[in-house]
Amino acid sequence: MRQEPFSIFTIHLPVKRSFQWRVLLILVASYFLANLAAIPLLRATNMPIEPVWFWGVATLVAALVLGISMLLANRTGLGAPLLEGRLQKEDISAWLRSGMALTVLMCVLGLPVSLLVNLNVNPASYPADYQLVLASVKAGVVEELFTRFLLISLFVWLGSLFKRSHDGRPTRGVYWGAILLAGLLFGWGHVGATLGNPVMILCTLLGICFGWLFWKLGIEWAIFAHFAYDALVSAVLLKVYLLNNTLVWIGFVSLVILAAGISWRALRQNGPETRMR
Repeated sequence: MRQEPFSIFTIHLPVKRSFQWRVLLILVASYFLANLAAIPLLRATNMPIEPVWFWGVATLVAALVLGISMLLANRTGLGAPLLEGRLQKEDISAWLRSGMALTVLMCVLGLPVSLLVNLNVNPASYPADYQLVLASVKAGVVEELFTRFLLISLFVWLGSLFKRSHDGRPTRGVYWGAILLAGLLFGWGHVGATLGNPVMILCTLLGICFGWLFWKLGIEWAIFAHFAYDALVSAVLLKVYLLNNTLVWIGFVSLVILAAGISWRALRQNGPETRMR
């Protein structure tokens, strides 16, 4: 019996697209609401909360930055295919299947490392689940919009000034260089300049994975994968670790293995490659 070829659904957005104000408004609103979502955790941990005027200024600055990001993405084949309405009805299922499967596999591969770097977590001061999930919303939206949507689009655009393929698209090397550089900056930004720190290594690898998702499937999946990973680690994995119950561990590990198997099988299905004109 012939085995179907391994294929991952990939979105190929045009490198010359018109600016969509509706998409910008959605991204700015997402930025604002994501920042609000982190307030319960800030209050629970006695962290300072910025005054109202700061939120207004920050949102205006974010709107400008996101507008620039969209302009750069529209010239480099990057973007938000779902928000832009670039996905055809028959493509949605493949886009969703690949994105979910890749998200699950990324989470599974990163769980052991995340556990190792959080072994000293204090159970007495550990926040509530809903606070951690809401904070994960902020991490997924805000960090991806600035470290992936902006930085990768900027780096790819700069690289495309020097290297383009025959169809006018930046070369694969340009995309990979931008993803790696943005991932390194993402990791460095989490722990400062402490090179070799396990947290920096983990965050850099995660940043590369999220950047690759942005390139292949759009910023929507980079945001969701980041949120899902943070929420799974903080609200599930570390809670299981703190419970220190053998049966709970067995159940959790079994579910993780099952999810990984289903996701790998989904990726093995042959998916179409779509070019958006």
